[in-house]
Parts: sequence; C-alpha cells; structure tokens
Amino acid sequence: MQAAGKQPEHERLGSGTRLRLLSLTTPAGPVEFGGGLACIGAGAEMRSAIAAAIAEAVIGPRHAEVDGTLEIAGRFVALRSLPSPLLRPSAASTVDRSMLDEFGRRGLAQRRADLEAEHAAHRLALHRTEAAIEQARRHAERLTARMATAVEDAPIEAEPEADVAPDEVTPRLVALLDSLHALHPVPSPDALGVADALEALAASRSTCEPVEVDLATLERRVEEARAAVAHSFGDVSPAARARIEECQRAVVEAERALFVAGREDRPGALFDYQQALGAARAELAQAGVASYTSFLVAIGERPTSENLETRLRVELDLANAEAALDEARLRVDDTREEVPGDEELGLRVRAAQILGHLPGAEPVAELRAFRVEDPAAAEIRRELERELEALGVHAGADIGATAQATVDARLAAPPEEALLSEPPIAIPVVDPALEEEQRVLEDEMQSLLNEHEAHEVALAELQSELDSLGVRASQASEHPHADDITLALTTMLEAYRSADLLAGRLPAVLDGTFDGLGALTARAAANHLAAVDDVQVIVVTGDDDVVDAFSRVDATTSWWPDPDNETPTTCVVHVAAPAVARCAHCKRPACLGCLVYMPREAEIWCVGCAEGGPHT
Repeated sequence: MQAAGKQPEHERLGSGTRLRLLSLTTPAGPVEFGGGLACIGAGAEMRSAIAAAIAEAVIGPRHAEVDGTLEIAGRFVALRSLPSPLLRPSAASTVDRSMLDEFGRRGLAQRRADLEAEHAAHRLALHRTEAAIEQARRHAERLTARMATAVEDAPIEAEPEADVAPDEVTPRLVALLDSLHALHPVPSPDALGVADALEALAASRSTCEPVEVDLATLERRVEEARAAVAHSFGDVSPAARARIEECQRAVVEAERALFVAGREDRPGALFDYQQALGAARAELAQAGVASYTSFLVAIGERPTSENLETRLRVELDLANAEAALDEARLRVDDTREEVPGDEELGLRVRAAQILGHLPGAEPVAELRAFRVEDPAAAEIRRELERELEALGVHAGADIGATAQATVDARLAAPPEEALLSEPPIAIPVVDPALEEEQRVLEDEMQSLLNEHEAHEVALAELQSELDSLGVRASQASEHPHADDITLALTTMLEAYRSADLLAGRLPAVLDGTFDGLGALTARAAANHLAAVDDVQVIVVTGDDDVVDAFSRVDATTSWWPDPDNETPTTCVVHVAAPAVARCAHCKRPACLGCLVYMPREAEIWCVGCAEGGPHT
C-alpha cells in the first residue's frame, strides 16, 4: 500500500484537469508543442498519420519508443506515467474537416435558433409597445377634453399690458451722424512730407550759381573742325574709317539675309537692311564723304608728309573743340534748374499719386492745400455699419446716406403705442394638477415612441442576420466563409468545455481542418484560436498558408519530419503508413511503428534488422 500523498499521478487527476502537451520524443526525433497553441507542418500524404500519432501518444496505447512531457495543473509529468487509454475506443481522437463542418452546421443551427428566439421576443415587445402607445393616445384625448372643460369653468385673468420698450437705436444713429458731419478735412501727412522734400531739394539746388556758356559757338567750332578733318586732302581718320567699314559689313550681311529670306521673313529682313543702310550713310556723312565709293577713293590715295602734318593739325583742333564742348555741356547740366533730376521726378510721381492728378507749376502749394478725411470718420462709419446690421439694413456704398435715410424713416413711422389699440387678451387659469398630468403623459408617450423605434431597429438587424445565415447555409461549398469557420471553432470549443469532445481534458488535435481554405480564412482561424487560453489546440497541416497564419500569432510552429532531411514517403512494411526515417542498418524507409533503438547504436534501426529476421 502506498503512503498518503504518494499515489500515482493519474489517480490524482480530477475530471476537470486538462492536459497540455509540451514535447514528444519519437524515433524520428523530438517535437516541441510548448503547452499552448501549436502548428505542425507535414506533407499532405503524412498529415493524417502524424495527427493520429500525436493524439495516440497522449491518449494511448502508446508505442514503446514514444515518450514526452505534459503539464498538468502546473506540474510537469512524464507521458508514460499516465494511464492508457484516456478515451473510450469509439471516441474521436482528432478533429478533421468533416467533424469541423458538423460543428459548423450545429453552430449555425444554434445561432439561427438564438436569433429567431430573440427576433420573436422583440416582435412581442413591439406589439406590447404599440398597445401601450395606443392606450396613451386615448388617455391624452380624455385629458385634453378634461382640460377644455376646466378652462371653460375657470376664472378669467386679464393679460398684463406689455411694456413698450423705448426706441434707443434712432438716437444713437442721430448722434453718430452728427459726429460724422462735425468732422472737417485735415491736411494729408503724406502730402506734407512730399512738399517738405520738394522744398528741401529746391533749396539745395538754388545755392548753385548759374553759368553762362555759349554752346552754339562751341558746336559750330566742332563742326568746322570735323569738316577740316574730312576734307584735308581727301583723307579719313582711322576711327571714322573703322566705323564706316563696320557699317558697310552690316549692310552686306543684311542684303544677303534679304536675298535668301522667304515670303514670311522678307518684311523683317527688309527692315534690317534699311536700318543698316541708314547707319552707313550717317557715318559717311559725318566723315565728310558723299558715298562709300568716294570713301574707297579717299583712303586709296597715298598721303604725303605735308598732308600728314596738315591732317594731324586739324585732328588736334577737332579734339580740342570736342573737349571744350563736352565740358561746357556738363557745366550747363549741373546748373540747369528747369530740368528735374531723378530725385525730383520721384517726388513728383509721389505727388501725382497723392493728388490724383499731375501736379502743376507749384506742386508744393498744391500738396500743402490738399485735404483728406479725418481719421476718426472711419471708426464712426464702422459703428454706423454695426447699428444698421443690427436693424437688418444693408449699409451699401454710402453708409452716411443709408444711415440718414434709416433715421428719417424711423422718425416718420407712427409710435409703437398706437399698435396696441385693442384691449388686452384674457388668459384663462388652468388647474396645475392637470398640467402636471399632461407633462407626465407627454414624457411617457415619448419614451414609448423611442422604445418602439429601438425594437424596429433591432428587428431589422436580426432579420438581416437571419437572411445572411440562410444564404450561408444554402451556399455550402469547399471554401466556407471565415465567419463560418470561427462559428464552427466556437461550437467545437463549447463541446470540448462541456466534455463532449476529448473528455474536455485532452489536447485538441486538428487534422488538416484549414487546408486549402485560403490565407484570409486561415488567418481568421489563427486569430480566433490565439485568443483561447483554456484549451490546447494543435493544428496539423500540409498547407503553407496555414503554417504562416499560425506563426503570425506566435504559435509554436515546426515541421515534422524536418523538411531539411531527406525522408521517404511510405514504409516498406506498412505501405499505407508514411515513413518517418530510414533504418541506419538497411537504409530502408520505415514508419513510426517499425523503428526501434538498438543498444550501443547511435542511430535507430527497423524492427526487421533489430530482430535479425528478413524484411517483410
């Protein structure tokens, strides 16, 4: 007999204790499950066999070479310490697609029944609310009749005469208009500033003494010197020769462009040619040569020493005359008062902007006489505009005129007291108790109407969901909607928690239930199962989308057998069973039941090689 507290682990398990598989040790290698949500990837031909092997390892009977670790009520327990089997032989050990579909149909039927019951409850409540509304309406009619009778019998109280408010707007408008009319134009600060600047400029220029220069004599001297240079033995100065030759080249280029120009470009080319020809003629005339031919003849003559001396003398006279003329012109420009400078022109432009027209001979006087509106008028106009807007009158462009017209109209209108010529209206006295009853009835009626509307909205939503369930039930296919999968999983977990599935305590192994449903459906299922923390779910799949979906929710994910190792497809002895490894001795593929560990051997052997008999 064992001492108290030392009974075997399986005898200490309560009916509500749930097992969580942490890992398995098999001849094909270890597999980790983590005790929570796990996803095991396997080949399509091996998926069902691997799912059955995982479930059989927990439920039993267990293979001699299979062991593992479980977590039960917070303690780690060896797999072999549990009794076997943990389920009755007829009970399902895994959940495949057909079983999940059955759970889905059951969940759909239950959901429809719940919706229909809720729909019926709302429909009944709606009928009751309609009856209450009708009763409240009849009560309101009776109360209205009672209040009418009470009004006829109640004493009459005269309505107090209304006090006529004095007209305060019209006096404010009159005062503002008087203030506006009392304002006078004032000098413009800008105009005064420009006038001061013009006076200062005129004072600075008046200090210069006038200079008397005979420009006509100097200009005539220059012309005579140029004529002497031009006619000095038919020779032409080097500077004039260079200008004439440059102008002649421009004439030749323009003539060539005119010759090759088309119809559209010919007017422009002709204009350019005429311009070049005029410039050449001007240069020839200034050099004292009649034509370009005479110019060529003049420059072709061979000068003598006497001609050169004469030429130098007349050119020196021309240079001296031109210098004297330029100096005289500069002196005249500096002292001339009638020609305005840049600063004076700028001030005159500013004066024209201020006055609104070009200033006359006395711009300073005009600027000082210029007047503008008093700055206080702008604030008065804004106040008038606010008063008019309060009366509902559009101010318009001339606010003063609009305000004056409004004042005239208000003063001409009859006083408001004349409108109250009729006698005051008598107001009957009503019983306060009836008025309170009427308010309570109105609140009750509004509450009933709100309740009626809420029932109608709920019925519409329930009917829409019932129609949707009907469509989903009639369109069953190989690719169910994500909502149908989550409903099926919810129904499966409810059956598990009620001990109708896997005795409510063993890990739920799902055999390819989500394969081929698509990535979106697989993600919906993974998100739904990731929120479950009281049941361990192990998904065995051959679909990469399913493995990816569960890895996204941090499920323990692995492949079994490891895809990096070359693994045969079927066992040589049990051809219907998938092979998990090769025998280290004969190198033949073997299933999980045909592999054993050999003493003093590092690798696993098949049963045939271990027993030393022939392979069958």
